[in-house]
Parts: sequence; structure tokens; C-alpha cells
Amino acid sequence: MTPYITILLLSFLLVALDAVQLNRKEKLYFFVPFVALLIVFAGSRPPGIDRDYQWYNTAYGYMKYLGWSHLLQAYALYQFEIGYVFLTKLFYSLGLPFAGFLFLYEAAMGVVLGRLIYRYSPYPFTSLCMYVCLFYFLRDFTQIRFAFSAVLLVNGLLKFAEDKRRAGWACLIVAGLLHNSAWIGLFIPLFYTVFYNRWIYLLFPPLGYLISLFHPIQIILSLVGLPQQITRYLTEHVTIGASIMSYVFCYVLMILSVFHYEKLKALYGRKFEYLYISFALSTFIGLMFVEFPIMQRISGALFTTSILFVPYIIKTFTEKKWYGYREIFAFGIVLVYFYYGIKLILVGHLLKPFF
Repeated sequence: MTPYITILLLSFLLVALDAVQLNRKEKLYFFVPFVALLIVFAGSRPPGIDRDYQWYNTAYGYMKYLGWSHLLQAYALYQFEIGYVFLTKLFYSLGLPFAGFLFLYEAAMGVVLGRLIYRYSPYPFTSLCMYVCLFYFLRDFTQIRFAFSAVLLVNGLLKFAEDKRRAGWACLIVAGLLHNSAWIGLFIPLFYTVFYNRWIYLLFPPLGYLISLFHPIQIILSLVGLPQQITRYLTEHVTIGASIMSYVFCYVLMILSVFHYEKLKALYGRKFEYLYISFALSTFIGLMFVEFPIMQRISGALFTTSILFVPYIIKTFTEKKWYGYREIFAFGIVLVYFYYGIKLILVGHLLKPFF
């Protein structure tokens, strides 16, 4: 497990660069190589170290027998969304082996992620560390469709916040075509347009927990049922999910952001408001389906916004009276995520030794 721990530790140590007096260009000299390392490490992994590699490899080989007019058959057989099926068919037709396709896929995702963080985060290394600790070893290794779709979802929401609607729609639609959970992103611009009240959204997480007490999945199953893919996961007892305490932690961050609301809005405008709605809805859905981790994919897609939402909060502690406290607060949050990353690697049983 040494390579995984090394990457996790390196991401943690690089956070210190957010606290030193370096301009954005100087930070880029450290930022780009580390993103490249993440791409190469995930994109060139050998078969068998993660639980889904063989599944994706088999589906890729199936493209040999699948005509362009029958792409939906791959969805019926492997439960892969049409966007991902199209990509695999395209690269297979170009003669690329699965290892080559996987590397290019990880490279494209890494570039989009790196550009997202570097452009929008006030503390890019903090955001990158959060991504590595929370998502990298889970998504980039075992949930590659979900990983890329979640990053595109965040991009799409920020494009909407910047009033670049065509780019926003494009990102959200492509995200949904890669993984169904990303369609939840379409509701965020709607929620923002119909009503925006920070106090109402602050009530969403407690409401989600109250609804969970009535076992909503059982009600949905009895009334309308669930898609085949989700039903399969439920019957296989997929149990990787977040705990109640993790959502309590998220709710504390939401409360903190409300107390710094005016400054956050002044600094980031609609970008913060879109992230705030996403964070609230993510926590609401996660708590509502806390007993059924597979349903938390929807929550997890929106929770990707945390890699920007949390640094935005840290940035508000700018007055001299907060000096020292800001660093302690930021270090404490990063330490929590670092602990989660270590636990995910050592206890989660997601990955086998790299060598």
C-alpha cells in the first residue's frame, strides 16, 4: 500500500504551498506535475488492483461484436451509460487497447479536474488534497464513469453561475451521459432560479434525516420500483457509503458558511450560491438515503463541489484578527480529510497492493 500512502501524504504536504507567498504562476510549477502524477498513476495501473478493472476491460472487448447501431445493447448487458459506451466503441474502433483507452480517459479527466481547481479555487493545493483524500482512490480507480461525470457536473454548475449557459448545458448533459447520477445537476440552476434563500436550504439536511426515519427506499420500492442497476446493487448488499457523522461535519460547514454569507457572496457571487445549494442538496439526499449507500451516488455527485466550497469558507478568514486561527481551521479540516483518505486505503479494502 506504500504507493497509495505516498500520494496521499504528498498531497497533504503540498497544502503548505497555499500558505506561502507564491503567485499563481509559481504555484503552477508544483501543481501541474502533481496532477500529471495522479493521471499517470491511475491511468497506467495494472489489472487486478481494483475491483472493477476486469469488468470494464471485458466490456471494452465486447465492442468488437457491437455495431454502431446497437450501442444500447451494452447498456442492457453491462449497465453502462450511452456516453461511456460511445467512447469505448470509438476508441476500440481506432485500434486502441483498453490500457491505452484508460490512460487517455484518466488524462482527459485529470486535465478537466486540474483546470477546474486551478481556475476556481483560492487554495488549489487544498482543493487537490481534498480530492485525493475523498475521491481519487475510490472514483478514479473503481468508479471511472462516475468520477468524470462528477467533475463535469461541477464545471457545468460554475458555467451557469458565470452565465455561460451553453457551456453549462453541454457539461451537464455530457456528465449525465457518462453517469446517470449527474442528471441531478440539472436541478441546481432550476432551484436557484425558482427560489434562493440560504435559511431554507439550511433546513434541508435536518429534513433529509427526518425523512430517512420513514425508510423512503422501501416506500419507493413498493410504489414504483427502482432502475435495474440500482436494484442489483441493493440485492448485492453494496455497503460503501458515508456515516451520519460525516454529514454532521458537512452541516457544520454549511452553518459556518451562513455566518460568513455576505463575505462569501461578495468574493464569489453566484458561484458560491450555486455551490451552497449543491452542498445543501447533497447533504439532504445523503441523509435521506443514509441506509442505502448506492443511492448516495446522487449525493456524491453534488458533494464534489466540496473541493471548492470548503476553500471558499477558509478564504473568508482574511482579517488580521483571524490570523493563526485561519491556519488552524484549515489544517484541522485537511487533517480530517487526510484521516478519511488513510482509512479508505487501509480499511476500505478497495485496492490491492500496486506492486
